[in-house]
Amino acid sequence: MGIKVLGKTKDLRTNTPVIYAQMSIMDYLELVSDDFDDFRFQRKRVNYVPYERMKEDIKKGALLPSITLATKFEYTEDVLSVLDNDDYLKHTLLNMTGKFNILDGLQRTYILQDIKNEGHEFHPEQSVLLEFWIESQLKNLIYRLIVLNAGQKKMSMRHQIELLFLNIKDTLEREIPNLEIHTQKESTRRNKSKKFALDRLVMGYQSFLLKNTEVKRSNVVAQEMLENNVLDSTAEELGSGFEDFIRFLNIYTRLDEATFNHYENYSKSAHVEAENEEEFDYNSAKQWFASENVINCFFAAVSKFISSSNRESNLFKTLNRLVELINQSQVYSDPLGLGVLYKIQSGIDPRRVSVDFQTRKIIYYGLLEYFKEDGAINLDECWQLGAF
Repeated sequence: MGIKVLGKTKDLRTNTPVIYAQMSIMDYLELVSDDFDDFRFQRKRVNYVPYERMKEDIKKGALLPSITLATKFEYTEDVLSVLDNDDYLKHTLLNMTGKFNILDGLQRTYILQDIKNEGHEFHPEQSVLLEFWIESQLKNLIYRLIVLNAGQKKMSMRHQIELLFLNIKDTLEREIPNLEIHTQKESTRRNKSKKFALDRLVMGYQSFLLKNTEVKRSNVVAQEMLENNVLDSTAEELGSGFEDFIRFLNIYTRLDEATFNHYENYSKSAHVEAENEEEFDYNSAKQWFASENVINCFFAAVSKFISSSNRESNLFKTLNRLVELINQSQVYSDPLGLGVLYKIQSGIDPRRVSVDFQTRKIIYYGLLEYFKEDGAINLDECWQLGAF
């Protein structure tokens, strides 16, 4: 396997080192490994008619547009340490098989792999141009993916955030105790707390950025207006905001753990006290914090609250007290007031309104009431207030 370094530059706005290189197609496929599609997370393979034409052109020797790779976040220092020595740099890159994320060129890589699997032999001089993106500063990573990518080509904010989480998934799992992030491809039954689907965390962060639960708006103009507010942010603002998101994600996983354990114990109890004999969906209750609607509502409400008040530290105290409240609750109690919430949800008329939309409205405004009152109000009352 060989590689030719063509040049190096730096994005002067973010100080991101960039390496331009060239490899044979077979060497490139070996570098990204057969498991390269593990990096895609929710980015699905696209069946697009022009790709068939591209496939035939490649077989005839066509040169592809450059492909952008990024070293996984934890390996950036390995590359940066040899950046000024081309011999060491080439050696380092060639020994990083499977340690790259494909930021731009996933579909092209699929096509190249298909051609290889069909037994086609690429011309030995047919190469692929590569751009290696080496970024070790989290704030610059966020800024480049969310803001600069938006200016380079049309890319949904959702996709940009997926790329961000693609780069820092392992970092998040190291920073937050027992956090497990799984992809759609790896999707398994959620049989423990602190286990979240990556696409739901992506939407949670998008809700945090937009301060809004409706991250999949049909109104394109309204969506662009919300996203433009984010794109006006500086690297420092985005970096600081993401640090806030991580701190609240940490406490969110603790809420999930406490809730999962409490309602699992509830479900294992053989006898229920008379006042609780009414049917209660405890299986849904223990998974409550893993649901898409709750994740979106929680992070949208948190972002809205801390942006409109100077009570961020109060909110941490409120949420910590909620964790303790759940942990110390009696077995047959319902500390989150979910029995009331489920009753309210059952009264939503799907012929008049969207059940999901109305559910998000109730949870979002209910959480805001809870935050405003510093937790000095029962959540079942908050859900009722959120329903008005």
